[in-house]
Amino acid sequence: MLKINATLIIQIINIIVFFVIIKVFLYKPLMNIIRSRQDRIIKHLADAEAVRDESDEMKRKYKKKLKEVHAEGAKILKEYSDEGKRIKNEEVQKAKDEAKRILEHTEVEVRHRREKASRDLKNQVSDLAVKISMRVLSDYLNIDEQKDLAMKLAEKVKIHYEG
Repeated sequence: MLKINATLIIQIINIIVFFVIIKVFLYKPLMNIIRSRQDRIIKHLADAEAVRDESDEMKRKYKKKLKEVHAEGAKILKEYSDEGKRIKNEEVQKAKDEAKRILEHTEVEVRHRREKASRDLKNQVSDLAVKISMRVLSDYLNIDEQKDLAMKLAEKVKIHYEG
């Protein structure tokens, strides 16, 4: 059987004292260091989570703002494009109107010139007819008869071309 002697009791007391000293001087401070480190890690994880959440929120806001800027840019681009088309259409219409006005003016000018040329030609034909008649008749008629005939002929030509 087991004999209990003084050495065994002293060794048991030594082990108990050793455990108490270890617990008081080593275990408690070591546990405090571990707890404080654990608390710091938890705090850093919470801070990192907060920063990540804040970063996600900022990213979400950035994407939203980017979409708004793209939409605004597209809107402005469309407005300027529409304005450009409107100005182009106005300028094309102005050019068409100006071309039409010039064409109408040219047509009127051509008509006036044609009428003037026609009148000038009629006058020249009348003058030529009178001169030819005067030469032909001068051989057969006397001066008074010639003048009377020329006046009648001029009157007929005038009535014919005016009518």
